[in-house]
Amino acid sequence: MIDTMLVVLEFVLLIAFGGASGFVLLRFFKVQTLGAHWGAIIVGVIGGSLGTFLAFHLKGLLAFMHLYHMDVPATILGAIILVKLFNLVTPASYK
Repeated sequence: MIDTMLVVLEFVLLIAFGGASGFVLLRFFKVQTLGAHWGAIIVGVIGGSLGTFLAFHLKGLLAFMHLYHMDVPATILGAIILVKLFNLVTPASYK
């Protein structure tokens, strides 16, 4: 029961950190993406999960702030990198 709760909590935190990173990039740094807010938030969550996955499997790359089994800096960095890449491939006609 407790293991299931930890997995759900990690998933919720992953969505929160990834979505917040995408929202902050879009709102405060004026990054234009396809889909506006929703596009940046979804890509931020995907980037956050990729960042956490890579940090977990590379063990020690960015392992200086863990929250349960999730590496917070890797999550935020993965979200930022993927949203910026998504910004680069967004068509110029949309910007």
